[in-house]
Amino acid sequence: MQVGSHVSSANMAQGPDRWASKILSLPVFSDAFAQAIHGSPFSNLAFVAAMEVGSAHEFVSKVGDWAPQLDESIRDDLVSSTFMLEQFWSLACSVEKAFFESTANQLGFGLCETPAPPISAVSAKARRAGATKALSGKIVNPPSS
Repeated sequence: MQVGSHVSSANMAQGPDRWASKILSLPVFSDAFAQAIHGSPFSNLAFVAAMEVGSAHEFVSKVGDWAPQLDESIRDDLVSSTFMLEQFWSLACSVEKAFFESTANQLGFGLCETPAPPISAVSAKARRAGATKALSGKIVNPPSS
């Protein structure tokens, strides 16, 4: 994926992503860095996931490669904050599953069913005993021939 003319600074960030905002609210990030992320396409965790980088170092490198196409007012805050970029990428990766599940739920696609609540060991034992009894007991209504 390349940042090119199709990703202008006007449409890079159409508003702060709530997941990115949660990550950037941590005290490890400066206000200037947080504002720079919010002003870039990196505030969209789907965009970060689509970058297909395998490490924080690769993420920092790719941000550096794309820096000339970023708005000048945020470029320096991103490029000079390699530690914060690495931390942001690590946290973005750790919330990726929750982010995509939340997005799927909000859009009405799969993953909408809530999982069954866990049952206690006593309930599981009772269910197993009931099923065993039902399967090994006398057939009440045998099939007709």
